[in-house]
Amino acid sequence: MQHTFQIKSSNLNSNFIESVRAMFGDKELKIIVEDVEKNTAVTQKELYKKSLPVIDRFRNVTVDSNLDLSALANEVNL
Repeated sequence: MQHTFQIKSSNLNSNFIESVRAMFGDKELKIIVEDVEKNTAVTQKELYKKSLPVIDRFRNVTVDSNLDLSALANEVNL
């Protein structure tokens, strides 16, 4: 059996240990502890700011209007 807990370290106490014992009984356990990175959503403004160097890098690039982008994509996807 496997169970994942996500808990703040400040909330670890004897009640937590007792709940694990209640679930697993007297079985041998492997306990792995890792910190959890917070997932922060990227706003459109942040995304825009990140794209500015790319936009600036390709500012003077022109694409031939006769270029068949579908054909190029098909060549890549062979």
